Amino acid sequence: MKPTYEELTELNPGLKSRPRKEVDKLVEAIISRGYVWDDKKKYFYNKQIGMHIRTQGLDLFDPEGFERAYKTWSNPEYAKGASLGQRYIPKLIVLFIFDLVFGWIFIPVKIWVVTLLTIPIVAVVIRKFARKKMGLS
Repeated sequence: MKPTYEELTELNPGLKSRPRKEVDKLVEAIISRGYVWDDKKKYFYNKQIGMHIRTQGLDLFDPEGFERAYKTWSNPEYAKGASLGQRYIPKLIVLFIFDLVFGWIFIPVKIWVVTLLTIPIVAVVIRKFARKKMGLS
C-alpha cells in the first residue's frame, strides 16, 4: 500500500510546492527500493536495511537524489560507520561533560587538563574513522 498525494502533503507541507507527478515518481522510487508504507506510523520502512524515511524529510529528495542516497545507505560499510559514530560519540560527550564539571575534584589538575584535551581528540578521531567507513570522506 502506498500513501496518497493528499496524505503526504498533509504530513509534509513542503511537498505542496512540487507537482503531483514528481511526488508520485519519488514514492515509486522509494517503493521500488523495498520500502513499505506504514500507515500507523506514517513513514516508509525498509526491513532489509532496517531504516525508515519520515515524511518530514521527503521534500529534500527528488527521485534521482533518493536513488543516490539509497546506494549510500544500503552499503554495509556505511551502516558500520554510522553505528560506530552513534555508539561512541554520545558516550564521549557525556564523559567530557562529567570530566569538565567534576574531574578537577577527583584528579590532579595537570591530569585533568590532559583528559580535557584528550577526550575531544579521541572523539574527532572516531568521527573521522566512522565517516571514512561510511564513505563520506
